[in-house]
Amino acid sequence: MTLPATAFATPPASRAESEAARAVSDSPARERITAADCPAPAAPDTDYLCPVGPTYLVPALTDITGWDEPAHYRNILTGDLDGDGVDELVARGTGGTQVFRFVPSLGQWSQVLVDPILPDHDGWDQPQYYETLRLGDVDGDGRDELVARSGVGVIVYRYAQGGSPDAATWTQLTTSGPMPDVDGWDADPSYYSTIQLVPLGRQGASPTMQLLGRGRDGLHLWRWSGSGWTLLATATDLSDANGWTQPGHYSTITAWDESTLLARSAGGLVVYRYAVTPTGPGSWTQLCQSSPASPLAPDADGWNQPQYYSTIQPLRGHKPAADPFIALRGGGGMQAIWFTVSGSCFSAAILSRFSGPLPDSQGWDKADRYVTIQAADVDGDGKDEIIGRGSSGMVAHRLDAQAGTWSSALGAGTPALADDPWATDPSYYRTITTADLDVPGPPARGRSLLARGEHGLRTWRWTPASSSWARYRPYGAFPQVDAAALAAVTAYLGIARGTIRDVYTDPSRDSTSDQLQAFQNDIAQTCSGPVSASPPRYTSCQPPPSAPGVSPAAWTAVSNQILAELFWARQVVDHFTTLNDVQTALFLDEDAEFPSLAADLRLAQASGAVKPQGANTAEIFEGVFELMGTLAAVIPGGEPFAVAFEITAASLGIAVAATPEASDEHGPSELDHSFADIQKTIATIRQQTQD
Repeated sequence: MTLPATAFATPPASRAESEAARAVSDSPARERITAADCPAPAAPDTDYLCPVGPTYLVPALTDITGWDEPAHYRNILTGDLDGDGVDELVARGTGGTQVFRFVPSLGQWSQVLVDPILPDHDGWDQPQYYETLRLGDVDGDGRDELVARSGVGVIVYRYAQGGSPDAATWTQLTTSGPMPDVDGWDADPSYYSTIQLVPLGRQGASPTMQLLGRGRDGLHLWRWSGSGWTLLATATDLSDANGWTQPGHYSTITAWDESTLLARSAGGLVVYRYAVTPTGPGSWTQLCQSSPASPLAPDADGWNQPQYYSTIQPLRGHKPAADPFIALRGGGGMQAIWFTVSGSCFSAAILSRFSGPLPDSQGWDKADRYVTIQAADVDGDGKDEIIGRGSSGMVAHRLDAQAGTWSSALGAGTPALADDPWATDPSYYRTITTADLDVPGPPARGRSLLARGEHGLRTWRWTPASSSWARYRPYGAFPQVDAAALAAVTAYLGIARGTIRDVYTDPSRDSTSDQLQAFQNDIAQTCSGPVSASPPRYTSCQPPPSAPGVSPAAWTAVSNQILAELFWARQVVDHFTTLNDVQTALFLDEDAEFPSLAADLRLAQASGAVKPQGANTAEIFEGVFELMGTLAAVIPGGEPFAVAFEITAASLGIAVAATPEASDEHGPSELDHSFADIQKTIATIRQQTQD
């Protein structure tokens, strides 16, 4: 079999052409994070770009709490649930769905309090069900619904925000629907994995999404009626009898717009048109094929291999909206094909035949690379770029559709989602995706980048000035204060090394909550006229005799600022102390009130230590997830219990992940770095929001 060097059968590229393609993909970015830069606890914005990144992340979709399981990491979805133009994150874990909203002004995710749905103990950890979760606006109200196929067919949930943005409810709109198990939809991924929400079949101006799925007899389309689904026309060409049970065929089914469908059959790419009728189910028509002498991506040229067919996808914004334009990766690199549709026929223009980036010769035929290739408008210019994960991290390429050429690699290696560890774990590289996280309106911004690693999910956005990815918002910097007054406050507190700020930001220092409170009390003794307690603030503070030359105004300003920073830093320390106390009481103390759970939780090897040498923390917490389903099933009102248990497990997972063995004489531990990272972030960001 001849591997596809281009979009279809063509002679191999010349050496000069191959070298040109290699040069395109290997061009350095303006800014690049290397192994020597990581970890970088003293530079948190850089550390956020490193392969592992910070230990503490929100959302905390950590390995240790089960997010490395396919049933969970493949259910990390984004969509606009509340209609504000900013995507929410829906993540289905052991106990059901969790929802997080993004706050663009802070660059942070905030968890929404909402009763979970679709827990594992109801069977949603089976692929014929969890592979079907989708978000889309089925009723045209501007807010996405959640659609999923259960044993009795497709069910629909509506999300409604409560009295505050951080509270919401799910309402189940249907209890059954099309594609039930009894009709065979659970029997084969060539059926259930094709389920998607698409614009095909829209009526009027309402931007509704319709339900699409391939069954034994062809491709079915349903429209939401307000209370259920109405079956429209079936494209019988895509039936089992016609060979559409092969992954290289059914997995390529993609809607381009309201009337056009793209897919790849054994003979190559095909285009179908769906016509809406005022009454009745509508109709499907296959547009006439291109010349059989030069088929587009046929099986005979190797396009039935996943490293090629899985990269076929729409590339939007480069040509007239009505003309389908797709990207696909052959053995020689990325290609682009423009379909010009006229009447019942189409013609295909092939761009970048030999000069595309991401060729096999650079390792892009490996699953940890090619499954990350996706089209997205990351820079906000209205035209999709192609992004993917290379050996050193993320890369992006722009297409010049007029010239038929691709740009050099942009942002190569940033963020540094490098092969170690990203190539070794599909629960990491398969979660790389993009989302709309900016508030709509000028200036135009592109889609942000999301990816889940060992410690949770990170978020980046494109920086036009450097043509690379960066943390959505930089870590907060401390407000500038009078240097002489800061030095005087530091001396007054008896700190001999650095400043008071170093006490809660230097990773090599281990500060307790009591110590921070003592510093806070000492400063407060110089102040009078309390204004607030959370954080403490006073109308005036008097410099002590040991601070000659510092004015009362300067001393007051610095004192109030440091009091606020100490207050928030102490909250962080208290937070981790509480987590550690819960961990010790619930999991490690055999004499605690939960001794009967010790065996089930597999904690014998962990007794008496926070994280003993050689302890397998993933195994330690594995029993949590087995217990949750059982407990929720036997305890009245078990679903809320499962939620609480999952939240507890998540918190404990964070505590363990951030609590390695104590640091030795060689320097600060990972926990020290985490404390410093969080303390500085919360102390500054929360203070800024207070102001």
